[in-house]
Amino acid sequence: MGKVSEMGTIQELVHVVDGIEYASIAIDFAHIYARSSGSINHEEAFSAILDYLETKLGNDFLRNMHIHLSGIIYGSNGERRHVPLLSSSFNWRSVLRVIKEYRVKGVIICESPLLEYDALLIKGVLEGSL
Repeated sequence: MGKVSEMGTIQELVHVVDGIEYASIAIDFAHIYARSSGSINHEEAFSAILDYLETKLGNDFLRNMHIHLSGIIYGSNGERRHVPLLSSSFNWRSVLRVIKEYRVKGVIICESPLLEYDALLIKGVLEGSL
């Protein structure tokens, strides 16, 4: 849902699952970045997203999140394609800092074309070894 013509804002996704027991959403921070034409790309914005999700879906949501993460190239219509983390201007390290700060739990799915390499990069940053 990284294109601006597709449904997929945080508010739209939350609205879809609101009040439905056991329904949840996946958060793709690279798609959010692409949909915003690169404007959502700093810690304060990522924190605001988690604050909004916690307010709307509760603290339990942050303790069982499903997150997608990759580098991404975008154009005027949003997502063009996923790219390796280090080939993107997307500030994925700030996403990981905020995830750690908020003590988010759950799963992070790496959608990079360099899947194993970038998954280990994410793991290394989260564990503090990179």
